[in-house]
Amino acid sequence: MAGLVTGFGGRSRRCLVAPLAVAVLTLTYPISAAEDPSAQLERLRASVTEVQAQRESLLRRLDSIDKAVSPAKNPKIPHRKVTDEDRAFWSFQPLKRVDPPAMRNSSWSTTLIDTFIGAALEAKGIAPSPQVSPGKLVRRLYYDLIGLPPSPEEIEAFERDPSPEAYEKLVDHLLASPHFGERWGRHWLDVARYADSDGYEFDIERPNAYHYRDFVIRAFNDDLPFDTFVKWQLAGDECAPENPLALAATGFCTSGPTVSNQELELNKYDEWDDMLSTTSVAFLGMTVACARCHDHKYDPISSHDYYRMLSAFTSTKRYEALMAPRAEADAYRVKVAEWEGRNAEAHAALQAIYSPVRDQLRIARIDALRATDDEKSLLKLAKDDTNESQKKLLAKHAEALKVPDEEIRTQLDAESIAKADAALASIAAIEIEKPVSPPLALALTDAKPEPADSYFLARGNPDAKQEKVALGFLSVLPGSEDDRFAPATLRTADAKTTFRRAALAEWLTDVDRGAGRLTARVIVNRVWNHYFGHGIVRTPNDFGRQGDRPSHPELLDWLAAELVQNGWSLKHIHKLILMSAVYQQSSEYDETAAAIDPDNRLLWRQNPKRLEAEIIRDATLAITNCLNPRMYGPGVFPFMPPDAVATGSTPKWPLDAKDGPDTWRRSIYIFVRRSARMPMIESFDAPDTVVSCGRRLATVTPTQSLSMMNSAFSSDQARFFADRLRAEAGDNREGWVRRAFAFALNRPPTDHELALSLGFLEKQVQRHIKQEADETKTNYYALKDKDVVQSALVDFAQVILSLNEFVYVD
Repeated sequence: MAGLVTGFGGRSRRCLVAPLAVAVLTLTYPISAAEDPSAQLERLRASVTEVQAQRESLLRRLDSIDKAVSPAKNPKIPHRKVTDEDRAFWSFQPLKRVDPPAMRNSSWSTTLIDTFIGAALEAKGIAPSPQVSPGKLVRRLYYDLIGLPPSPEEIEAFERDPSPEAYEKLVDHLLASPHFGERWGRHWLDVARYADSDGYEFDIERPNAYHYRDFVIRAFNDDLPFDTFVKWQLAGDECAPENPLALAATGFCTSGPTVSNQELELNKYDEWDDMLSTTSVAFLGMTVACARCHDHKYDPISSHDYYRMLSAFTSTKRYEALMAPRAEADAYRVKVAEWEGRNAEAHAALQAIYSPVRDQLRIARIDALRATDDEKSLLKLAKDDTNESQKKLLAKHAEALKVPDEEIRTQLDAESIAKADAALASIAAIEIEKPVSPPLALALTDAKPEPADSYFLARGNPDAKQEKVALGFLSVLPGSEDDRFAPATLRTADAKTTFRRAALAEWLTDVDRGAGRLTARVIVNRVWNHYFGHGIVRTPNDFGRQGDRPSHPELLDWLAAELVQNGWSLKHIHKLILMSAVYQQSSEYDETAAAIDPDNRLLWRQNPKRLEAEIIRDATLAITNCLNPRMYGPGVFPFMPPDAVATGSTPKWPLDAKDGPDTWRRSIYIFVRRSARMPMIESFDAPDTVVSCGRRLATVTPTQSLSMMNSAFSSDQARFFADRLRAEAGDNREGWVRRAFAFALNRPPTDHELALSLGFLEKQVQRHIKQEADETKTNYYALKDKDVVQSALVDFAQVILSLNEFVYVD
C-alpha cells in the first residue's frame, strides 16, 4: 500500500486515505443478517474506531514520506550561480562597433558587409562567385522582398538597365511595397507561433486574433523601430495604451495554444510558460523554458531566473481590446453604459407586469410536482446559490418550472397587456439604438494594478510552491537587479496594470544596461537567415551553448550595432544586405570552393532557396492572374478536401468552403486552424504553430509533387493560367510557351525547351482527340476544331506550374 501511495505527489496522497479506509471497513467487516442489530452497531463502531486509528497512523507515515520525497517539504533548492566564465560566452558580450577588415580584392566589395565576407573567403583561398544575371537577380529580389514574381515587363526593364543605380531604385521600390509587410510578416508569424484557434482537443476559434497578424504586417511596412516592435508585443497596453495597434500587438503573448479550462492552476502555468518560452526564443534566442523544472542543463539560466521572469506574466489575462483610440473607446463605453441603463429600465418595467403572474404560475407548478412537502417548500424559497440541495432540485425540475411569456399574457387583463406591449415596443426600440462596437482584438493585459504573488515552484510543480519571487531577469546579462527596470520606476500614477511586462520589454531592448545586445544580434541574424537560406548563426532560436557558433561573429556584431545606431530600423538592414555583392552572387556550384567549404558557410555563392508553402500558392495565383490583393481583415477559408476536413465528429473547416476571388488572397490571410491545416501548405513544411519556429525545414517528399499535380487548387489554377495564355497570345502556340516561361520561370525558353513544349502540346492535342472520340464514338476528324486544344494547353500550364524551377529561386 505504501508503494502505491508514494506514487502520487503533494496533496494527492491524502486523497487516498478516506476512500481507502472505507474500502477496508466494507471488505473486512461484512454485516450479517442473523446478527442482533445492537451488536452489529457496537461492532461497527469499534471497527470505525480501529480504522480511524489506522488512518491517523497512515497519515503520519505519509507525512514522513512527504518529507523525504515531496519537493514542497524540502529545504530551499539552491540556485545556480552565474560565473565569469558563463558571462564570457560569445552571445552575452557587449556590442562593440567593429572596424571592417581589409580585403586584397576590394573591387568585388560594394558595401562594408562584403569586406567581412570577402576577407573570410580570402583567408581560405576561395574566390567569390560572379554576379548573377540581371533576370535572375530581379526574380530573387521580388521573391525575397514581396513573395511574388516580377512581371515579364519588369524583368525586361531591368535587363535594359542593370546599373547599380537602377538596382538601388528597384530595391527601394520593393521595400516600400505594401506586399513587403505580407512577405516579412509571414516570417515573424512563424516565430510568434501565430494561429486563429486554441489548439488541443476542442481547438476553439479565435475570431479576433487576426488583428495581431495585421499589426505585424503594418509594423514591417511602416518600419516600426524594432525596439518598439518588441515593447508593444509584450506590453503595448502599458507602453502605448492610447494606440489600438499597440493593444493588438499584445496578441503576440496570446498567440500560443491554450486549453479552454483555465481553472486548473497547472493550465495557467502552462500558458504563462508558453508566453515566456516564446518571448525568450523570439527576442533573445535563448531556451529559458528549459529552466522551468530545474536549472538549465547547458546555459547559465537558473530556475530562479526562470520564475523571476515568469512573474512578468503571472498577473495577466486575455481580453477583447477595443480597436479604437482611447478617446473613442472611452466615448463608446459611456454610450454603452447609458444604453444598458435604459435597456435595464425597459426590461424592469416589463417584469413588473409579468413577475407577479409568473410567480403564481410557478407556485402552481411546484404544487403539482411529484415531490415531498420539504422539497416543494425548498423550491418556493428565494434562489440561494449557496444551497446545494435547492440547486439540485432546481436543475432536476427546470423544464417543469418554466413559465413562458405567452402563458403569462393569457392571465393578464387588457390594461396590463397594453402596458406590456408598450414595454416590449420600448425594448425593441432601445435594441435598435445599441451602440456599434469598434472592432475587437484578442489582447493581453493585467487583471489588476497590484501584481499577483509569484512563487518559485520546486521542479515546476504548482503544488510545490516555495519562496515568493520578485520580477527579475537573466543573471548572466546586465540589468537583472537594476532599479531602472523596476515596474515602480515605469508606472504612471493612473496605472491600471502592474507594468511588469513593460519592465521586461525595457530590459530586452536596453543595449547598454540590459539584454539589448542579444536582442539586436538575434533579429539581424533572422533577417540574414531569410536572404541566404541560413543565418550567420544557423540556429536562429538558440544562441546558447547548444546552438551554432557564428560563422562571421564580427559581421554579426557590426550588423547589430548598425541596427541600433540607425534607430532599430530593419529596412536599413534589409537595404544594406540587398545592396551587397554577396547577396547578388550567382548560385552556381564550384567544385574547388565546395572542397574547401562544402556547407557554404563562408558564402562563396548564393544558396538556392525553395519557396515556402504560402509563397508557392501566392505566386501561382499571381501568375494565373487570380490573386486578390485586398489586405487585412478576418481570415478566409479556401476549399479543403473533405477527407482533410472531416477529422472528427465536428468539422474543423466550413464544409461549404469554395475557392474563388474572396479566398484567392495572399496565404497569410488564410484562417490558421491548428487542427485543420491546408494539405498543400502543410506538405511544404509549414510550421505546426505550437511552438516558435525560427527556421523552416525544406524537405523533398512525394506528397509535394502530388499536391502540385493533383490537387483541386492546382488543377483549377492550370485552367486559369491556360485562359491567360490564350487571352494574351491568341492561338499562337509558340506565344503560349514563351509567355508561360516568362510568367512562371521569369525567363525565355531555350530552343530545346521550346521544341519540347510545342511537341508536348501537339501530343496532348492528339491524345485528347482520341480520348474524346473513344468516349463519345464521334468521328475522329470532327473533334479537331473542338476544345481539345484548350485541354492540351491546360495540361501544359499544369506542367509548367509543377516544375522545380518554379518553386526554387537561384
